[in-house]
Amino acid sequence: MRYANRRKHYPVDQGKLSQTLKRDPKRELESAKSRGFYTYQELLILPLKDIQPERIWRPDRLLRVEEAILKGKALPPITVSENSGSFTIDDGIHRYNASLDAGFTHIPALITRLVETPELKELTPTYKVGQYVQFKERQEGRWQIGYLAEKVHGDIFVVIAGDATDADWLGDLHARLFQRVIEPPLSIKRQIQQHWYLAQ
Repeated sequence: MRYANRRKHYPVDQGKLSQTLKRDPKRELESAKSRGFYTYQELLILPLKDIQPERIWRPDRLLRVEEAILKGKALPPITVSENSGSFTIDDGIHRYNASLDAGFTHIPALITRLVETPELKELTPTYKVGQYVQFKERQEGRWQIGYLAEKVHGDIFVVIAGDATDADWLGDLHARLFQRVIEPPLSIKRQIQQHWYLAQ
């Protein structure tokens, strides 16, 4: 199959692509602080010759992709990983092979870039079993206060969370979700203690 138009690659839905490539500085900063790195996606227009070829496992699917290309339909970019200057396909083998059959020379591809930021990583505060903490954001839409019932490992805790009217088991939570150690009102402490039979 040869594509009559002399484009070098198939068209991409620009609206969806702009959303995919949109950077979120707040999310990236949060990731940098908690993990010491952040990621974002970049669009590449790769020569097909730079991609390691793979076999086709579903000819029927390839046929559907080829028909879409012949009709000039916008298709998503493939996703790739880079290794020593060459690229392997993570998703999009049929778009790759259909592009070869169509006579294209290039293909739109998304690659995830990783930026290491060890200088931005914040040390996780040390919390102790038996402390009450306030969450940075409400958990499950309602929990505001957590009781650190058991230290599981590292900075992960099993937490009992409560507000003025209820208490429940919330499971394993990362310490970075906690805002600060607090001394909650006695009514909340009693409510948590009575509900979970906690001795203070």
